[in-house]
Amino acid sequence: MASDIDEEVREILDHAMEVAVHLIALHKDQMEKLAQRLIQDERISGKEFARIMEGKEEEAETVPEPEQPENPQAGRFISPCTRKTQFSLTK
Repeated sequence: MASDIDEEVREILDHAMEVAVHLIALHKDQMEKLAQRLIQDERISGKEFARIMEGKEEEAETVPEPEQPENPQAGRFISPCTRKTQFSLTK
């Protein structure tokens, strides 16, 4: 029984891999443009992603930088247990 399940899972994963490789190959030009855009700007909007995938990247928009909090402690968490443990929720 377990080997039957393992075999079925393997077949599902193999098929998913074939589909993924096919889709990447089919859209290789768009994937290259998308990668270049991400290298240039590090991030893009959903609209820009759609434009690139549709071959309309010349109309692409730039994503504005996120606002930084005025309070440098914003986004920090102090554990209620120790009050000493801190980690940043933002970079």
